[in-house]
Amino acid sequence: MRLFILCALFIIHNSVNAEGMCPCSFVKGKDTSALKYELGINAYTVQEAVFNFWSPSTFHYYNTLPGLRFKLHQNNYSLRAGFDHLSNTYLLKDTNPLNWQMIKGSSQMNTFRIGFEKTMIEGPLAIYTAADLVYANAHYKGNDQGYGDFNPGWNYDYTLAAKAIGVSPAIGIKYRPFKHWSVGLETQLNLMYYKVNYQALNAYKESGIALLFNPIGSLSLNYHFNR
Repeated sequence: MRLFILCALFIIHNSVNAEGMCPCSFVKGKDTSALKYELGINAYTVQEAVFNFWSPSTFHYYNTLPGLRFKLHQNNYSLRAGFDHLSNTYLLKDTNPLNWQMIKGSSQMNTFRIGFEKTMIEGPLAIYTAADLVYANAHYKGNDQGYGDFNPGWNYDYTLAAKAIGVSPAIGIKYRPFKHWSVGLETQLNLMYYKVNYQALNAYKESGIALLFNPIGSLSLNYHFNR
């Protein structure tokens, strides 16, 4: 994240000094026409988890490594694909003295996206919409302990695997001060069908449909080029 901020500041600083261009000037210029290819790194993301142990609190994943983005542009339309490796840690407590429980653990999730993008407003500051097919798989491991419900106490480790597939509309903005460089921010909404396989003292399976919101689906630094 720190590297991303430094790179973004470097681009904006140079755009101010390059040929007198002001970064506040959003008039379409000759250097804002779409180049054929776009390759990006997703420096930061906040994505809602598919499974949260029935907690009223929302689980969020954060990227542990920069994600990858690729786009193939044709006029105002683009084919796009992306990959992210995400992780989170969690601690859930029910402090009711008659029914106490604590669930803690960590999880990793991989997400793959492929879809279409449409540029709605062109220029150094562009606005676009997109629609993706999304596949995600997540793995959880941790410990569950407590007492109550006529149970004198339990303490066991668990593992959990979750898979999901769905569709994801998105909206984003992209600032492109240079012909070959841009910074992008995207928000996503995921409608996912998921399956969960829980392995512990009592194994069970679950499936359903979830609506997930990714407030920062992608904060990326992108390089534009022709072959």
